[in-house]
Amino acid sequence: MIQTIKIGDKQYYLPYLFPKIYYALPFVSFTLLFSIVITAYTFKKMLEGEDEKQRNMIMEQQFKLQLEHSKNIAQFYSGISSVIHDLNNHLACLKSLTEDNNIEEIKKYLNNIGNTVSKLDFKIKTGNSISDAVINEKYNIAQGEGIEFICDFILPTESLFQPIDLCVILGNSLDNAIEACRKITDNTIDKVIAVKSYIRGMYLIIEVSNTTTGKLQYSENQITSTKLDKRNHGIGISNIKMAIKKYDGIMDIVLEKNKFSMNVMIKIRGD
Repeated sequence: MIQTIKIGDKQYYLPYLFPKIYYALPFVSFTLLFSIVITAYTFKKMLEGEDEKQRNMIMEQQFKLQLEHSKNIAQFYSGISSVIHDLNNHLACLKSLTEDNNIEEIKKYLNNIGNTVSKLDFKIKTGNSISDAVINEKYNIAQGEGIEFICDFILPTESLFQPIDLCVILGNSLDNAIEACRKITDNTIDKVIAVKSYIRGMYLIIEVSNTTTGKLQYSENQITSTKLDKRNHGIGISNIKMAIKKYDGIMDIVLEKNKFSMNVMIKIRGD
């Protein structure tokens, strides 16, 4: 019916009226179909490129976290060497005091040795060596900059959580919190960071909050960095999202008056 047209009392077929155009239609159709395939292929490659870009950013961030962790381990062992040296001195002094039978001085020395040994221990204990290393590192940075650091973080010993993902989530969120506190210039606003966790059934919920005077910036419904160096500083939240995606987790961000909160819910146990 489409190929038949009526002119006056006669009917004609399109192939006879417009043979050149009509027989060109298959070629045009094939060309359009080919262009659709090319467009789809190009779009697929763009998506793959974006995924690769995300993976490269995460690898870069993971490398930085591992490098920082290595530095912390080196500092920790350096501290052990210092403590061992101090203990050797203490033992020599105790030996001398023992020979003199100076009981009172021996008691004082024993009390002071506790301060030396405490250098080997973490201030914050979470039940997990990885979270201990990350949180204590950020705690020390916060303390050095006059930021109050509150921690009520516990991680179950048996979970599906990979250590590197834990580093990405805690490291990035606490770095962002410290950076936000650094920007506070209003002396009436206390600089406070809090990291908490609790278990709800099969899920671990992590909450990191901090005081802030800043505002969130969005680009295409995505939170972006407020720093000028977008490439190096805009990947923190993106990396957190990629890490929790492995566990079908979700992230919720709330900005209230002078307070920023990030809540992450992650499945850490099997059915």
